[in-house]
Amino acid sequence: MIKNSTLRLAVISVFGLVLGTSPAFSQGSLTPPGPPAPMMKTLQQVEPRTDVLTLPSGGFNAQFAITQPGSYYLTTNIIGVSNGYVVGIIITANNVMLDLNGFSMIGNGSMYSGIWLYGPNGQGATNVVVLNGIVTGWGNAGIWADTSYNCRFERLTLANNGVVNANPGLRNVAGSVVLNCIAVSNSTYGISVSGLCVVENCICNHNGQNGIAVNGMYTDRSLGLTTI
Repeated sequence: MIKNSTLRLAVISVFGLVLGTSPAFSQGSLTPPGPPAPMMKTLQQVEPRTDVLTLPSGGFNAQFAITQPGSYYLTTNIIGVSNGYVVGIIITANNVMLDLNGFSMIGNGSMYSGIWLYGPNGQGATNVVVLNGIVTGWGNAGIWADTSYNCRFERLTLANNGVVNANPGLRNVAGSVVLNCIAVSNSTYGISVSGLCVVENCICNHNGQNGIAVNGMYTDRSLGLTTI
């Protein structure tokens, strides 16, 4: 049995130990961490392409001019200038992707083409892709691609083009691929390509002349593969 005096001494000793101990808790650095990091993506990161409607005409007698390599897209239909000698979109650069994004380029009686692959020096463009939309009602070829090379045209509807100057839906591209396109009621050929081209899974119907013209060879096949 512990005596009372001994118990009081033990309690006082413990109480003194508690009061005498002052543990230190670290508060961390008081220096601010710097400006906060961006929490959201920029518009360029969300949509790393250029809206064609933000482009100037560029002085090329066109509604819109693509003058730099890159990726471009439509956000609405483009309507041609009625009775005017104005191209819808002119491409004066190589290495361009143009996504019509499901929209239409409607000639509206314009005398010129919907899309002109002019290239850097006026001798055609290389490494150009045009896809996903409708090109219709242009007075000249729907897509003018003379002397352009190493291009791809895919999932396009080319209709009722060449109504003024008797031209095809797609005119005279070389060394290129045309895939899954529809060419209907154009004034001459539906699709006209030069040598070293592949035309695959394309439907051509009710065009003024042959459905597909390939470097002097012609075919009326509405669906099939043509390799030159």
